[in-house]
Amino acid sequence: MYDSQYYIPGWIVTGFFILVSMTACNSAQITTDRTTADEVTVNKNSEKVTLLNKDGWKLITLVNEQGVPETVLPETAITLLFEDVRLAGRSGCNNYFSSYRVEGSRLAIEKAGLTMMACHEAVMKQEYNYLTLLSKVAGYQIIEKQLQLLDNAGKITLVFVVDEPAQLSVGTWQLNAFNTGNALMSNLVTDRINITFAEGKLKGFAGCNLYSTKYNISEDKISLSPMQTTHNNCDFPNSVMETEQGYFAALERTASYKIKGNQLTFFDQKGTRVVVYNKLK
Repeated sequence: MYDSQYYIPGWIVTGFFILVSMTACNSAQITTDRTTADEVTVNKNSEKVTLLNKDGWKLITLVNEQGVPETVLPETAITLLFEDVRLAGRSGCNNYFSSYRVEGSRLAIEKAGLTMMACHEAVMKQEYNYLTLLSKVAGYQIIEKQLQLLDNAGKITLVFVVDEPAQLSVGTWQLNAFNTGNALMSNLVTDRINITFAEGKLKGFAGCNLYSTKYNISEDKISLSPMQTTHNNCDFPNSVMETEQGYFAALERTASYKIKGNQLTFFDQKGTRVVVYNKLK
């Protein structure tokens, strides 16, 4: 849904269609014998930080249309997370996703798909520039925990640092999606589900019933005690009980967590996302 108080200038809309339709021309330079990112040997000063850094990357500078480096606009965040052959992140206003191939220090990123939310004109312009630069990446290097992405000419166009996760604090989160065992899903019921953390206890509303339990945290690990719930039976909205049970099942698989910006994600023991929340203001 678009924010009615903002608009997208015509040149931005045109630019996005161009970006989505462009092919990853750099892909032709990458052989079909793909080497995954965790097999790549990086600069010795990187302290073994690789593309697959579990915390992901946060953009600090990008070159403008004149080729001059600029810092990311205040109050915006541009992130990048590599997961095997796929990548995803936030581009300042929208979420985006793509796939990539890497061989040695060469890197090719396929065309990006993204949501279509609207923000202030300056943020949209920065986002368009970032996605354009990302589509032209031809190589990378990691130096002193900085990820530097390069174009075909070997010029540094994007510079990232490790995106350190925030700590879990007191507050309320709204459910975004949960893992059914096959994939993340959301529906009309998930918008009603929330969770609140306070003094070693969590509680919330699961669509029909209230629930609560105790939790313990050690670094990025989190363990939940058996869940206590009320015992109501609801028939509205449709599938509310099925969704609630699926949500509880996903919570039971929780083993670790990560907070990035206004998003809290729970992971199972294999590192698979099981529950995703958005921060409530």
